Amino acid sequence: MNDFPVLDKETALSRLANNHSLYNKVLVMFTEQAGEMLTMLEALPQDQIADQHLALHSLKGSAGEVGATRLFYTLQQIDQTLKTAPEHVTADQIEDVIAEIRRILNITAPGNPAA
Repeated sequence: MNDFPVLDKETALSRLANNHSLYNKVLVMFTEQAGEMLTMLEALPQDQIADQHLALHSLKGSAGEVGATRLFYTLQQIDQTLKTAPEHVTADQIEDVIAEIRRILNITAPGNPAA
């Protein structure tokens, strides 16, 4: 999964008819959502992760829209596990989500040339 870029802007733009303005708006909304999810995940006990299935599922969709492919695939695995065996979601999976959100927020931070 590390073969994917943190943000695949070109693929996301192709889905948005190469509309850079729209992409930037969607990215801002996504980073706000991801930041809220980061705060929640950092504070949430492991045994309550299943309670956040809808929020994680929503973030997965948003990650796909902005080209956050690594986060998307990590969340996809968690989403599937939550549907079939929620008790099998691991702390490592949640840590992967947290780390990926941090990477995204870092590269999209104002003043970052990659943003």
